Amino acid sequence: MLKKANRIWKSPVGLGLLFCLGLFAVVAIAQFWTGLPAFAPYLFLLLCPLMHLFMHGAMHNHGSRHSQSSSNNEE
Repeated sequence: MLKKANRIWKSPVGLGLLFCLGLFAVVAIAQFWTGLPAFAPYLFLLLCPLMHLFMHGAMHNHGSRHSQSSSNNEE
C-alpha cells in the first residue's frame, strides 16, 4: 500500500497536485505576512499577561524554597 502511495506522488497528476499545494501555501503565507503588522500590537498585548503569569509563577516558587532552606540552616 505504501508503494502505491509513493507512485501517486511521482505521477504527473501527483506532481501537479504537489505544485498546486505548494503554490497555495506560498500565497497563503504571503497574505498572512501582509496582515501581520496590523495585528502585531494585539499579539504583544496578549503576550504580556502570559509572560507575567509564567514568569511571576517561577519567582514565587524560588522564594518559597529559599525561605525554607534558610530556616532549616538557622536551626
